[in-house]
Amino acid sequence: MLDTRLGLSIPDEGLVQPRGMLKRQASRMNLPHEPDLKVKLERRKLQLNIDRMTWYANWRDLADNFIPYRGRFMVNDAWDTNKGWRRNWAIVDSTPLQANNTLRAGLQSGTASESRPWFEYELVDDDLMEAPGVKEWLAACTKRVRSTLSRSNFYNAYSECCGEFGVFGSLALGREWPLPRRKEEDIPHFQPFTIGSYYIANDRHRRVNTWFRDYRWTVQQIVERFAVRNADGSFDPDDDAAWENISRYVRGLYLQRQYDTWVSLVHAIEENYAYVEGAPGWRGMRYRSVHYERGGEPDKTLSDSARKERDAADSKKILKVSGFRDFPVFVARWYTNSEDAWGRGPAMDALGDARALQTQQRRKAQAIDKLVEPPYVAHPQLRNQRTSQLPGDVTFAAPDGSNIGFQPSYVIKPQTAEMLEDIRETQGRINGVMHADIFALFIQAEREYAQGSQRQTAAEVNAKQQEKLLMLGPVLGQLNFDLFNPLHDWLFAEHLRHGLFPPAPPALRGAQIRVKYISILAQAINAVTSQSIDAFTQYVLQVAQAEQMAGNPALDKFDYDKAIEEKGRALNVPPSMIRDDAKVAQIRHARAQAQEQQAQQEAQAQAAQALQAHAGAAQKLSQTPMGQGSALDMLAQAAGAAQGNG
Repeated sequence: MLDTRLGLSIPDEGLVQPRGMLKRQASRMNLPHEPDLKVKLERRKLQLNIDRMTWYANWRDLADNFIPYRGRFMVNDAWDTNKGWRRNWAIVDSTPLQANNTLRAGLQSGTASESRPWFEYELVDDDLMEAPGVKEWLAACTKRVRSTLSRSNFYNAYSECCGEFGVFGSLALGREWPLPRRKEEDIPHFQPFTIGSYYIANDRHRRVNTWFRDYRWTVQQIVERFAVRNADGSFDPDDDAAWENISRYVRGLYLQRQYDTWVSLVHAIEENYAYVEGAPGWRGMRYRSVHYERGGEPDKTLSDSARKERDAADSKKILKVSGFRDFPVFVARWYTNSEDAWGRGPAMDALGDARALQTQQRRKAQAIDKLVEPPYVAHPQLRNQRTSQLPGDVTFAAPDGSNIGFQPSYVIKPQTAEMLEDIRETQGRINGVMHADIFALFIQAEREYAQGSQRQTAAEVNAKQQEKLLMLGPVLGQLNFDLFNPLHDWLFAEHLRHGLFPPAPPALRGAQIRVKYISILAQAINAVTSQSIDAFTQYVLQVAQAEQMAGNPALDKFDYDKAIEEKGRALNVPPSMIRDDAKVAQIRHARAQAQEQQAQQEAQAQAAQALQAHAGAAQKLSQTPMGQGSALDMLAQAAGAAQGNG
């Protein structure tokens, strides 16, 4: 059941908040917390970083070959916010980039397309779906949530995440639903996070429940977000109370009007171990959220052994402590290895081919370069003279009977055909591992749907790529578990809290609601089961035709019921399609009784018709007049003559 007891008076924090906090809000939300909270959080972040650093070499190689402008890895790169440094130095052949772009677009089109329905709500109880008004209410809720997602930035943010999902095997999508200033602003906001900027850990169910993020904000952004304002919303920079959460370093930069200076911050979200149900502020939230300025190594910078007590207190300041009802970051993994928190993507399997492809292209270019412009040897007399190899240019040399001129030091004829064939094989392996061919079908189906032309159905996609679709089944299941299921749980609950749904019918009281995915990828994977059902149905019809030939002795050995059961098991059709023996016996007994009753009714009808025919003939005979030369007169005369002769 959805928990709607917490109203809008106790909102989630949100990853992007309106301007600052009022003094009364600060006193309510920033309840007392541990004095060494910043030290504890920095220490835990360092522990999480020990595991994260083991992935850096892989991530760096993957980024260089598949998606150069995503990810934050080194110290210099980790703080490259709003910087346009070139990163694609390793790219010679763009096939890996194109394959990943196809995967990104195809994954979004196949799972969560903005232009076509990809989900709908239904009840767990199928019988309750037939209650009056239930289907109409669920359809209205589905339409409302689709409209909300279209008005928000969800599809743009999800597209960014898909670009990293197939490469690094992990995606992180933050969400918030801030309190609106105006009615048209009552929509959620989503924030994609790039790999290398965050740290994660799992709970016992292998779902992410801990999330730290390194990020940078300008001095202006920090003051707008975390400075304490007066009751009327104004901000007084000369009031010490306005800076109670912000360090003296940021305060000094602000007073010096250095508003665009970057400052390193940390956002930590973890389970709230001080959670008390119904408590005000962050203590009543299941997850605690903490923002603080990054202070370096906690044992050195944040300890009580600071030079001055004033510096120690300033270094331990917390920008904000708040909370979330549900975990606010959706972290999905392509596939994981047992208890690993970080995922692995298909690009890791294609990394060797991607690096080999760049080497092959460089070697091919070198071979062609040597063919077109080979190294030369020249006569010693030309050493101090002007020489040229440009087309149409002239090199002057005095003739002395010797061979003066240029000639290649060696001549090569590269086998470019073999090189190109090897390159094409490597490109094909990369596209295959990245599932570019099957995701291209989803892109084509999306384009045809948007244009209103001949639409490619999920069954057609499944018929073309059935084996590869089976490989994507676990990926879709993991994506539903990590991203879409918690996303819809949150969206549905927030729509209820914000009063965006119509009144529910009385039959829904206590009912459980679930989401059903109807994207083209989900339909294509489900079409495998549909094909089994079609094959099973065709087989049953063939058996029924054969049963009509029961007079053939060859069929006496054949058990129709057992054949249908075994065929159903072989095709793995849903068990609900095959009735049990007791139900079959009941149906056949009822059919036999009906046939027997029908036969009796037909016999009675025939007897009644015969009796009616005899009665009609007798009546007609009794009404026939005598002495008019009728057949009855002739019969009477014949009878009298016979008696006279006797």
